[in-house]
Amino acid sequence: MMILPFVSEGLFDINPYFTIAGNDQVIVIDNWYLNYEDIHQILVNMPVARWKWVEGSRNFLDYYDCRSIFPLNPLGISQQGIFIIKDIIKKYYILTSELEHINQIAEFNYFKNNKKNVSNNFQHFPHIDNYYNALVYLDKICSGGTAIYDMPSIVNTEQYNLLYDISNYSKRVIKAIPNRLVIFNGRQMHGGYIEDHNKYVNNWRFNQVLFFRQV
Repeated sequence: MMILPFVSEGLFDINPYFTIAGNDQVIVIDNWYLNYEDIHQILVNMPVARWKWVEGSRNFLDYYDCRSIFPLNPLGISQQGIFIIKDIIKKYYILTSELEHINQIAEFNYFKNNKKNVSNNFQHFPHIDNYYNALVYLDKICSGGTAIYDMPSIVNTEQYNLLYDISNYSKRVIKAIPNRLVIFNGRQMHGGYIEDHNKYVNNWRFNQVLFFRQV
């Protein structure tokens, strides 16, 4: 048992020295959080609840797919961070309308394999979000990242099995690096991508997801 006291005020402050680059409609920002090490320490000691499960699901059999409930700071990001992301999205994608941050709680996705030697032809279920997605990679393994696919829409059945055979589809992978924020238009088929599934047998893959929509 570990009890980890922490101060929530200022925890999610943005690093004033972050670096930003844009490439092929993807924005990549490195060194995003000022207190990354403190955030990481808290998240690796966080209880996580089963997510997207129905009767017959492979969740908690072949793998763990979970989300955490973050205390005290419900959004898990500073207002400064929300303002910066909105400003970056509007400038990069040349938007004239306003943006709304729609997350009502902090959303941290956790994933871990129960099986060894899973082929990397099997990846997190490709899907579409009708928002601009902002993902912060937070684990220190970072094997893979996020794949954007050239493929038609498919019926999403990830509640039964999060892993989907993507071997017949072309893709580009946004590389995960600890404390890297990536922003892209979620209206294209995309999903979490793991290069070496064995690295997440004894470790957890976790990231923060934020959604922004035009209003």
